[in-house]
Amino acid sequence: MNKILEKDQAIEQINNTRVYGKKTDIDEKNVISFWTKRAKVESINSVLLGTDLQKEFNILRNQKELDLLKSILPKKKFNILDVGCGMGRWAKNLFPEYVNTYTGIDLTEDFIKRCKKDFKDNSLLSFYQMSATDIDPLKLRNDYDLVLITGVCVYINDDLLNNIFTALEKVISKDALIYIQESVSTSDTRLTLKEFYSESLESNYSAIYRTIPEYESVFAKYKYLRNIHTKDYLLSKEMGWKRTETNAYYWLMSREE
Repeated sequence: MNKILEKDQAIEQINNTRVYGKKTDIDEKNVISFWTKRAKVESINSVLLGTDLQKEFNILRNQKELDLLKSILPKKKFNILDVGCGMGRWAKNLFPEYVNTYTGIDLTEDFIKRCKKDFKDNSLLSFYQMSATDIDPLKLRNDYDLVLITGVCVYINDDLLNNIFTALEKVISKDALIYIQESVSTSDTRLTLKEFYSESLESNYSAIYRTIPEYESVFAKYKYLRNIHTKDYLLSKEMGWKRTETNAYYWLMSREE
Protein backbone atom coordinates (compact mmCIF):
# COMPACT_ATOMS: atom_id res chain seq x y z
CA MET A 1 0.00 0.00 0.00
CA ASN A 2 2.81 2.40 0.88
CA LYS A 3 4.55 1.68 -2.43
CA ILE A 4 1.35 2.46 -4.34
CA LEU A 5 0.96 5.71 -2.39
CA GLU A 6 4.59 6.67 -3.09
CA LYS A 7 4.08 5.96 -6.79
CA ASP A 8 0.91 8.07 -6.89
CA GLN A 9 2.70 10.91 -5.11
CA ALA A 10 5.60 10.71 -7.57
CA ILE A 11 3.18 10.85 -10.54
CA GLU A 12 1.37 13.82 -8.99
CA GLN A 13 4.69 15.63 -8.49
CA ILE A 14 5.64 15.06 -12.15
CA ASN A 15 2.22 16.31 -13.30
CA ASN A 16 2.63 19.45 -11.19
CA THR A 17 6.13 20.22 -12.47
CA ARG A 18 5.68 19.24 -16.13
CA VAL A 19 2.81 21.18 -17.68
CA TYR A 20 1.81 20.40 -21.27
CA GLY A 21 -0.14 22.80 -23.46
CA LYS A 22 -1.49 25.14 -20.81
CA LYS A 23 0.08 28.58 -20.56
CA THR A 24 1.42 28.89 -17.05
CA ASP A 25 3.98 31.19 -15.45
CA ILE A 26 7.29 30.15 -13.96
CA ASP A 27 8.68 31.75 -10.80
CA GLU A 28 11.23 34.45 -11.66
CA LYS A 29 12.87 34.08 -8.24
CA ASN A 30 13.48 30.40 -8.94
CA VAL A 31 15.08 31.27 -12.29
CA ILE A 32 17.33 33.90 -10.72
CA SER A 33 18.36 31.50 -7.95
CA PHE A 34 19.16 28.78 -10.49
CA TRP A 35 21.41 31.02 -12.59
CA THR A 36 23.13 32.52 -9.56
CA LYS A 37 24.22 28.99 -8.64
CA ARG A 38 25.23 28.22 -12.23
CA ALA A 39 27.49 31.29 -12.31
CA LYS A 40 29.79 29.51 -9.85
CA VAL A 41 30.50 26.74 -12.39
CA GLU A 42 33.84 27.57 -14.00
CA SER A 43 33.48 25.80 -17.35
CA ILE A 44 31.22 26.33 -20.33
CA ASN A 45 28.81 24.03 -18.52
CA SER A 46 27.69 27.07 -16.52
CA VAL A 47 25.56 28.24 -19.46
CA LEU A 48 25.14 25.12 -21.61
CA LEU A 49 23.10 22.56 -19.70
CA GLY A 50 23.71 19.32 -21.57
CA THR A 51 25.47 17.79 -18.58
CA ASP A 52 23.38 14.61 -18.75
CA LEU A 53 24.51 13.89 -22.31
CA GLN A 54 27.72 12.41 -23.66
CA LYS A 55 31.06 13.63 -22.34
CA GLU A 56 32.26 16.85 -23.97
CA PHE A 57 28.79 17.46 -25.46
CA ASN A 58 28.77 21.11 -24.44
CA ILE A 59 32.13 21.72 -26.10
CA LEU A 60 30.79 20.14 -29.29
CA ARG A 61 27.61 22.18 -29.04
CA ASN A 62 29.47 25.45 -28.59
CA GLN A 63 31.56 24.70 -31.67
CA LYS A 64 28.44 23.74 -33.62
CA GLU A 65 26.80 27.04 -32.72
CA LEU A 66 29.91 29.01 -33.60
CA ASP A 67 30.37 27.25 -36.96
CA LEU A 68 26.72 27.84 -37.78
CA LEU A 69 26.82 31.52 -36.92
CA LYS A 70 30.00 32.09 -38.92
CA SER A 71 28.42 30.32 -41.90
CA ILE A 72 25.39 32.63 -41.97
CA LEU A 73 26.96 35.96 -41.01
CA PRO A 74 28.68 38.34 -43.42
CA LYS A 75 32.45 38.42 -43.01
CA LYS A 76 32.68 41.77 -41.23
CA LYS A 77 33.00 43.34 -37.80
CA PHE A 78 29.83 44.25 -35.93
CA ASN A 79 28.65 46.32 -33.03
CA ILE A 80 27.25 43.38 -31.09
CA LEU A 81 24.61 43.32 -28.37
CA ASP A 82 24.51 39.99 -26.54
CA VAL A 83 21.28 39.67 -24.56
CA GLY A 84 21.83 37.18 -21.74
CA CYS A 85 25.60 37.05 -22.15
CA GLY A 86 26.21 34.66 -19.24
CA MET A 87 29.91 33.91 -18.87
CA GLY A 88 30.77 35.85 -22.05
CA ARG A 89 30.77 32.81 -24.31
CA TRP A 90 29.96 34.79 -27.45
CA ALA A 91 32.53 37.43 -26.61
CA LYS A 92 35.16 34.67 -26.55
CA ASN A 93 33.75 32.99 -29.65
CA LEU A 94 33.53 36.05 -31.88
CA PHE A 95 36.44 38.27 -30.78
CA PRO A 96 38.33 39.63 -32.64
CA GLU A 97 37.15 38.41 -36.03
CA TYR A 98 33.57 39.70 -35.81
CA VAL A 99 33.80 42.38 -33.12
CA ASN A 100 33.94 46.11 -33.67
CA THR A 101 32.38 46.62 -30.24
CA TYR A 102 30.59 44.15 -27.99
CA THR A 103 28.07 44.77 -25.20
CA GLY A 104 26.91 41.92 -23.01
CA ILE A 105 23.95 42.22 -20.65
CA ASP A 106 22.74 39.69 -18.11
CA LEU A 107 20.48 39.72 -15.08
CA THR A 108 22.83 37.55 -13.01
CA GLU A 109 25.25 39.77 -11.11
CA ASP A 110 27.89 37.06 -10.68
CA PHE A 111 28.07 36.46 -14.44
CA ILE A 112 28.66 40.17 -15.05
CA LYS A 113 31.35 40.32 -12.35
CA ARG A 114 33.02 37.30 -13.92
CA CYS A 115 32.93 38.83 -17.41
CA LYS A 116 34.35 42.15 -16.23
CA LYS A 117 37.20 40.29 -14.57
CA ASP A 118 37.90 37.95 -17.49
CA PHE A 119 37.84 40.74 -20.10
CA LYS A 120 39.15 43.65 -18.01
CA ASP A 121 41.98 44.41 -20.44
CA ASN A 122 39.76 44.61 -23.53
CA SER A 123 38.29 48.08 -24.03
CA LEU A 124 36.10 46.92 -26.94
CA LEU A 125 34.02 44.71 -24.67
CA SER A 126 31.61 46.02 -22.03
CA PHE A 127 29.18 44.31 -19.68
CA TYR A 128 26.12 45.50 -17.76
CA GLN A 129 23.85 43.86 -15.24
CA MET A 130 20.49 44.32 -16.92
CA SER A 131 17.35 42.27 -17.35
CA ALA A 132 16.37 41.26 -20.89
CA THR A 133 12.84 42.37 -20.06
CA ASP A 134 13.95 45.77 -18.74
CA ILE A 135 16.56 46.93 -21.24
CA ASP A 136 17.70 50.52 -20.63
CA PRO A 137 18.50 52.14 -24.02
CA LEU A 138 20.24 55.04 -22.26
CA LYS A 139 23.03 52.72 -21.09
CA LEU A 140 23.53 51.17 -24.52
CA ARG A 141 24.52 52.20 -28.02
CA ASN A 142 21.83 52.99 -30.59
CA ASP A 143 23.57 51.37 -33.57
CA TYR A 144 23.98 47.66 -32.82
CA ASP A 145 24.06 45.84 -36.13
CA LEU A 146 24.15 42.33 -34.67
CA VAL A 147 21.96 41.21 -31.77
CA LEU A 148 22.38 37.77 -30.20
CA ILE A 149 19.62 36.27 -28.04
CA THR A 150 20.50 32.70 -27.16
CA GLY A 151 18.81 30.72 -24.41
CA VAL A 152 16.96 33.67 -22.86
CA CYS A 153 13.28 33.62 -23.85
CA VAL A 154 12.78 30.15 -22.42
CA TYR A 155 13.05 31.70 -18.93
CA ILE A 156 10.64 34.57 -19.55
CA ASN A 157 6.89 34.51 -18.99
CA ASP A 158 4.52 35.39 -21.82
CA ASP A 159 3.44 38.73 -20.38
CA LEU A 160 7.03 40.03 -20.42
CA LEU A 161 8.33 38.48 -23.63
CA ASN A 162 7.32 41.43 -25.81
CA ASN A 163 9.37 43.78 -23.61
CA ILE A 164 12.57 42.40 -25.13
CA PHE A 165 11.66 43.03 -28.74
CA THR A 166 10.04 46.40 -28.12
CA ALA A 167 13.21 47.67 -26.42
CA LEU A 168 15.59 46.22 -29.01
CA GLU A 169 14.03 48.25 -31.80
CA LYS A 170 15.35 51.39 -30.09
CA VAL A 171 19.02 50.30 -30.02
CA ILE A 172 19.63 48.65 -33.39
CA SER A 173 20.81 50.07 -36.71
CA LYS A 174 18.61 50.25 -39.80
CA ASP A 175 20.31 47.18 -41.31
CA ALA A 176 20.79 45.11 -38.15
CA LEU A 177 20.91 41.33 -38.06
CA ILE A 178 19.13 39.54 -35.22
CA TYR A 179 20.08 35.98 -34.30
CA ILE A 180 17.69 34.22 -31.93
CA GLN A 181 18.29 30.72 -30.63
CA GLU A 182 15.97 29.06 -28.13
CA SER A 183 15.08 25.69 -26.71
CA VAL A 184 11.68 24.78 -28.13
CA SER A 185 9.11 22.03 -27.85
CA THR A 186 9.41 19.60 -30.74
CA SER A 187 5.69 18.79 -30.62
CA ASP A 188 2.66 20.96 -31.40
CA THR A 189 2.21 21.94 -27.77
CA ARG A 190 4.40 23.78 -25.29
CA LEU A 191 6.04 22.18 -22.27
CA THR A 192 6.57 24.16 -19.08
CA LEU A 193 8.85 22.91 -16.31
CA LYS A 194 7.93 24.42 -12.95
CA GLU A 195 10.64 23.83 -10.37
CA PHE A 196 11.24 20.39 -11.85
CA TYR A 197 14.06 18.63 -10.04
CA SER A 198 16.87 17.78 -12.45
CA GLU A 199 19.24 15.09 -11.23
CA SER A 200 21.92 16.07 -13.74
CA LEU A 201 21.77 19.73 -12.67
CA GLU A 202 21.20 18.84 -9.01
CA SER A 203 18.70 21.65 -8.79
CA ASN A 204 15.09 22.63 -9.35
CA TYR A 205 14.73 23.94 -12.89
CA SER A 206 12.07 26.10 -14.50
CA ALA A 207 11.67 26.85 -18.21
CA ILE A 208 9.04 27.38 -20.91
CA TYR A 209 9.56 25.35 -24.07
CA ARG A 210 7.31 27.14 -26.55
CA THR A 211 6.49 25.81 -29.98
CA ILE A 212 8.11 27.28 -33.09
CA PRO A 213 4.81 28.82 -34.30
CA GLU A 214 4.38 30.48 -30.89
CA TYR A 215 7.72 32.25 -31.26
CA GLU A 216 7.07 33.21 -34.85
CA SER A 217 3.71 34.72 -33.89
CA VAL A 218 5.62 36.98 -31.48
CA PHE A 219 8.20 37.93 -34.13
CA ALA A 220 5.41 38.77 -36.59
CA LYS A 221 4.32 41.66 -34.35
CA TYR A 222 7.55 43.51 -35.15
CA LYS A 223 8.42 44.70 -38.62
CA TYR A 224 12.15 44.37 -37.98
CA LEU A 225 11.78 40.66 -37.18
CA ARG A 226 9.67 39.62 -40.16
CA ASN A 227 12.49 39.19 -42.66
CA ILE A 228 13.73 35.70 -41.73
CA HIS A 229 16.80 34.62 -43.73
CA THR A 230 17.30 31.16 -42.33
CA LYS A 231 15.91 28.94 -39.57
CA ASP A 232 16.27 25.33 -38.48
CA TYR A 233 16.84 22.94 -35.61
CA LEU A 234 20.34 23.03 -34.17
CA LEU A 235 20.98 19.71 -32.43
CA SER A 236 21.08 16.16 -33.80
CA LYS A 237 21.34 12.59 -32.60
CA GLU A 238 24.74 12.39 -34.29
CA MET A 239 25.97 15.06 -31.90
CA GLY A 240 24.66 13.06 -28.96
CA TRP A 241 21.36 14.90 -28.47
CA LYS A 242 19.04 12.36 -26.84
CA ARG A 243 16.07 14.42 -25.70
CA THR A 244 12.89 13.87 -27.68
CA GLU A 245 10.61 16.58 -26.29
CA THR A 246 12.90 19.57 -26.84
CA ASN A 247 15.59 20.85 -29.17
CA ALA A 248 17.34 24.12 -29.91
CA TYR A 249 16.03 26.14 -32.84
CA TYR A 250 17.51 29.24 -34.48
CA TRP A 251 16.35 32.15 -36.62
CA LEU A 252 18.43 34.79 -38.41
CA MET A 253 16.48 37.95 -39.28
CA SER A 254 17.46 41.28 -40.79
CA ARG A 255 15.97 44.70 -40.26
CA GLU A 256 15.14 46.31 -43.55
CA GLU A 257 13.31 49.61 -43.66
